[in-house]
Amino acid sequence: MINKKYNYKNGYISLPVDDQRLKQLPESFIVESEELMLRSDFHISIMAVKHLAPIIDSNNMEDVSQQLVQDFMEFSKNNDLVSYQFTNELRLVKKGDRTSIVVMVKLENIDKLFDFLRKKHSVDLPTQPTHITLYTLGSNRGIGILSAQKLAEMSSIIPESVLNLKEQLFENPVSC
Repeated sequence: MINKKYNYKNGYISLPVDDQRLKQLPESFIVESEELMLRSDFHISIMAVKHLAPIIDSNNMEDVSQQLVQDFMEFSKNNDLVSYQFTNELRLVKKGDRTSIVVMVKLENIDKLFDFLRKKHSVDLPTQPTHITLYTLGSNRGIGILSAQKLAEMSSIIPESVLNLKEQLFENPVSC
């Protein structure tokens, strides 16, 4: 845990999400003949520190990782990254033997954070696409999505056949 609002675990800085709409989703969901299970907890991954550090300096990843966490703490003192809003976009994400369903979210100040990091480190870091993993195949582990390019490569928009899930989530979208 970084502070009361944000977590740092397994190389990711995240915002825990406690949204009643997510807890009311069906416990499992079948898509492309695979049964995916509702995650036991929800969060928005803000920074994939373990993937950003090697972009900055692959020879000094431990120190760079610590610096990125410090940078985040510095930034978040004056810029909240807690206000989010669901977009109307659900995606099926696949990587190796892992499959998940994510809902894309707009997270206030995410672009500003990555602008700050790019300027500070003089490196063109990708802005991480913000999302909440809803369902996973088996392991309850999501799939890290570092950039818009990776999102496009690893995922597809959920087909209309699962529109009932969209309606349940987006019936009354609100900024939380």
